Amino acid sequence: MRTLMLSVLFLFVSGFGACSTAPKNSQEAVYAIEGAYSVALTVAIEYKNLPKCAPGAGPLCSDVAVLEKLRLADDTARPVILAARKIVCTAETTEGGKRVCKSAFDEGAIKGSIAAAEAALKAFTDITASLPRK
Repeated sequence: MRTLMLSVLFLFVSGFGACSTAPKNSQEAVYAIEGAYSVALTVAIEYKNLPKCAPGAGPLCSDVAVLEKLRLADDTARPVILAARKIVCTAETTEGGKRVCKSAFDEGAIKGSIAAAEAALKAFTDITASLPRK
């Protein structure tokens, strides 16, 4: 399972995901960011659950310094991604039987929030992509 998660994360981080369908709007962009964040968070949690590195711990162990980097990157990424979601969708309405998000913010603020979320996600996934694999 971990190998599958890391493979999915690698493909997403390496840009392979961009070869498929690109987001059609800002809501889809945020959903894609949230999906990639969920995968990276799962990898980080699996890493955290490894035995702590110590003499005799074996090659697969979680290093305290790496765990701190993960915590700091996650503490940054999560609120930025949640803020992007709130900026992109300040109000939900129904049009033609479909849920539609409306934003009270201008296009510049929306694009800026998505760019910030992408940067925070990249900082987090750069760490998780380099974690040891089983």
